[in-house]
Amino acid sequence: RFGHQFLEKFGWKPGMGLGLSPMNSNTSHIKVSIKDDNVGLGAKLKRKDKKDEFDNGECAGLDVFQRILGRLNGKESKISEELDTQRKQKIIDGKWGIHFVKGEVLASTWDPKTHKLRNYSNAKKRKREGDDSEDEDDDDKVDKESDKKKHKKHKKQKKDKKKDKKDKKEHKKHKKEEKRLKKEKRAEKTKETKKTSKLKSSESASNIPDAVNTRLSVRSKWIKQKRAALMDSKALNEIFMITND
Repeated sequence: RFGHQFLEKFGWKPGMGLGLSPMNSNTSHIKVSIKDDNVGLGAKLKRKDKKDEFDNGECAGLDVFQRILGRLNGKESKISEELDTQRKQKIIDGKWGIHFVKGEVLASTWDPKTHKLRNYSNAKKRKREGDDSEDEDDDDKVDKESDKKKHKKHKKQKKDKKKDKKDKKEHKKHKKEEKRLKKEKRAEKTKETKKTSKLKSSESASNIPDAVNTRLSVRSKWIKQKRAALMDSKALNEIFMITND
């Protein structure tokens, strides 16, 4: 019942049909029919809408106009026969779905060499096309030769560029090697200067008198003098101002 409820929102009521107009709406369920012809969809409905036998759905009033012309020219019988044959042919074509068109030439009109359409109407045109194709072949040869030259030139330019790149790389490597050697030489020189400065400093340190030794020598000298004074009685008497009297 969901479909009925949905349609009632748009104004549909139970008992009404489905369609564009209420007069031609479908009130029954959809039925499946077998399609036994090759015509398009809706062709049968179009045939039902014909007003008379002359209405073929393609060009309204054409048959009637041709019959009027036939009456004026006094050839009504011939035109009517021709129209009858055309009508029968259309019926046959509509039934079987075949419409044969006669072909004039069953040959390929495409030329793979020249990449153009062939024309079989006149031999002179063929000659002209042959001359044009020869000219085009010559132009193609010239173009190919020029392309080859350009390709060779391009290859040569590539080789020259590669050679220049190699030379630049070798030059850079040579410069780097020179810089490395210069750095090594500078490092060796700095090491030598440091060694010589250390040796000079050690030599100057050895030449300087030892302050500790001089201090001890003065102390030992003073101690010796003190001992000598203590051992000498006269010296002690002089220190303590003692007389022998």
